[in-house]
Amino acid sequence: MEALCACVSHLEPILLVGETGNGKTAIIQRLANLAGRPLIVQNLNNQTDAADLLGGYRPVELRAAATPVINAFGGLFPRTLSRAKNGDFLRMLKQNFDGKNWKVMVSMLRQAIKAARQKLLQRPLQDDDGFRGNESRDSTVDRKANKKNKRSKVVGEVAPSRANGTGKLVREWEEFEGLVDRFDRQVQHAGSGFAFWFAEGAVVKAVRE
Repeated sequence: MEALCACVSHLEPILLVGETGNGKTAIIQRLANLAGRPLIVQNLNNQTDAADLLGGYRPVELRAAATPVINAFGGLFPRTLSRAKNGDFLRMLKQNFDGKNWKVMVSMLRQAIKAARQKLLQRPLQDDDGFRGNESRDSTVDRKANKKNKRSKVVGEVAPSRANGTGKLVREWEEFEGLVDRFDRQVQHAGSGFAFWFAEGAVVKAVRE
């Protein structure tokens, strides 16, 4: 145990060799518990390759690629803009997600990103930016939602819970915009209805976390 602690403290890799069931995993679990650090276990075999450890691109159906985008949006939107005042917009967004209208969905997400950024940065709302009624905080922005020319609105009223943490929200919206950009590129290149999504391997997850 002392030798293991010394290796860990100096960031040295460790190789434990022994028969099955003699406590190799148990001692590492005990060391992680004593150090108060999470332990990620990756079982290896003859078929294990670099993609299992580092990750790689795998084909996924576009709906599966869109799901984490919508989930991230669902967590950000109510922390920034009023859900109650944007009911029509959110319902239209869900309809486009369910109907697999990916290009329209991406356009609506970009609209919401623009509205959120302007409210968080407290910039004046300009008519040429697509916003109407810039005299009040209830300014709205219109966008075509489908081919039938239905129109949806994002109301720029700040949610009550947004009193603090504006800088953190701005960064989260910037990260979300990157996620939308990546999904948009996948939509543009997915002629067969499938996209390629990078699945992180165990080592990448351990480093990131």
